[in-house]
Amino acid sequence: MRHEPRRDNRGILDPGRLRRQVRFRRRMAAPALRRWVEHYWLIDWDLDEPFEQRVVPHPTVNVVFQAQDGAAEHGEIAGVDTGLFAVTLHGVGRVSGVQFSPGGFRPFWRRPVAELTGRRVPITDGPICPGTDDERCARLDELLTSWSPVADPLAAEATALVEEIRADRTVLRVTDFARRRGVSVRRLQRLFLDHVGVGPRQ
Repeated sequence: MRHEPRRDNRGILDPGRLRRQVRFRRRMAAPALRRWVEHYWLIDWDLDEPFEQRVVPHPTVNVVFQAQDGAAEHGEIAGVDTGLFAVTLHGVGRVSGVQFSPGGFRPFWRRPVAELTGRRVPITDGPICPGTDDERCARLDELLTSWSPVADPLAAEATALVEEIRADRTVLRVTDFARRRGVSVRRLQRLFLDHVGVGPRQ
């Protein structure tokens, strides 16, 4: 289990430009939540002109609270995206987000995560609202804890398998990976769709 957020730019196109335009930082969740949550991410901006950021998606669910240009903060569950996506920021705003580990949202959702793939589902919990980074993260901790996640060994297995695939560039075929792990391709596909949201090939 990690004790500090990762510092790479995985998935962020032109990270230098992003950091010149907005304040972007990552923070760790409370220790009890780290088996499921990769990190929190916080963004604040005050822009003279619109800024578009493109992101290469990873097989993770995010919970996002955003406020922009004086509008009320709104929250949503962002399922796994299957293609490049872009977001445009303008004016003054902020985002408080949760990036779950692959498979990590299943204990909170308690249904097949594939139901969320490519979708945005509004949520009324929250809001996180302004505050220091510590205050925003504390409210995210409280929110996720209130959802009463239930430990799920299959979710842990899915997370471990995704991490193995991400770390091992020699993994090229689902059939070979399933054979290496001693499971059927069918079971591997069901596990990924149910707990990650996309199949192992993606």
